[in-house]
Amino acid sequence: RCQVSEHTPCPWHVDFDADGAVIHNGVTIASVPIDASAWQFNARLIAAAPDLLAVLQQVAKDFDEFDEEQPSIFIERMMANWFDAKCAIEKATGGGK
Repeated sequence: RCQVSEHTPCPWHVDFDADGAVIHNGVTIASVPIDASAWQFNARLIAAAPDLLAVLQQVAKDFDEFDEEQPSIFIERMMANWFDAKCAIEKATGGGK
């Protein structure tokens, strides 16, 4: 659900062969110094930032649009947000790697 905001559009990814560069379409967005002890985590967190922002924006929007007469729609949206949040967290933490 990554949405374009004022930042470089999604997706962003980490190129571990390019000195910890965070990349979009072959262009370096950020470079994390590899001498830092947590450089891989920092690079992943930067790469996941647009995804994390998009999930939070969607959660805020869904809460703003909450309709007491249709709670099932809200629950469906929160379940979708939960899935998107888990994906963004996995991207940020390198889950499964």
